[in-house]
Amino acid sequence: MQRLRIKYCRGEELKYISHLDIMRLWQRALNRAGISLAYSEGFHPHPKISLAAPLAIGVTSEAELMDVTLTR
Repeated sequence: MQRLRIKYCRGEELKYISHLDIMRLWQRALNRAGISLAYSEGFHPHPKISLAAPLAIGVTSEAELMDVTLTR
């Protein structure tokens, strides 16, 4: 498995989007890009995506970190 660290910013357009919606946004974007994500094991598998720390609603950020685990 391979880990990918992504740095992104959360500007004025996204400051009212919740943490869970950001997670879903990244999951869908990575799936549409054809990137093979690693999934957790268990009854309800979910992609192995982790954000450094959740931001409060209404807060912007210049540098957010996200780790994604890939299958290849």
